[in-house]
Amino acid sequence: VRFWGFNLTFGANFPDHDDAEKAAAHLAKLGVNAVRIHHHDTNPAPRGILGPVADGRRVLDAGQLDRQDFFLNELNRRGIYANLNLHVGREFTEAEGFPSTGPSRSVRYDKYLLYFEPRMREAFKGFCRDYLTHENPYRHLRRVDDPGIAMIEITNENSFSRLGPDIAADLPEPYRGEFKGQWNAWLARDYADTASLRKASLAI
Repeated sequence: VRFWGFNLTFGANFPDHDDAEKAAAHLAKLGVNAVRIHHHDTNPAPRGILGPVADGRRVLDAGQLDRQDFFLNELNRRGIYANLNLHVGREFTEAEGFPSTGPSRSVRYDKYLLYFEPRMREAFKGFCRDYLTHENPYRHLRRVDDPGIAMIEITNENSFSRLGPDIAADLPEPYRGEFKGQWNAWLARDYADTASLRKASLAI
């Protein structure tokens, strides 16, 4: 299978209905058969799909969902498949219960933190659940059931494995403490004490 396409970013993921029809027809005319829904989570509406924070939880903007639903339907009607990106540029906010001051630019968009911060992981799962189980009224399908969606990227650019664990030492609290606690708990499963760990490391 060969997919030929490109990224749609920010507001380009949410054209009005008239523009959606024209854009889908033109893309098909050019031979495009795939688009990547990219950076739709970075900003609140009208540049992104995020609505306000209600009771500590970020909701999806209904108008943006409708525009994207219609666009996805127009694309698929013309044989153009979608690649959905679930986490590209979203940053969790103070209103959602996450301190936003202190982390360096290297952990921007919370991609490093998302790998171990439990509340952030749950918030992200909530977004994924809301977004993927939303039923597209133009296709009468949830995104999880839609054959027009060819691929789903859970997170774009894996900052944790790319940056490595050393950066955790410079994280502000409470993130540094959370990382340290989980790391020590993981070590304790295999080593009874520091001396056992030191002996094992010297044997490598």
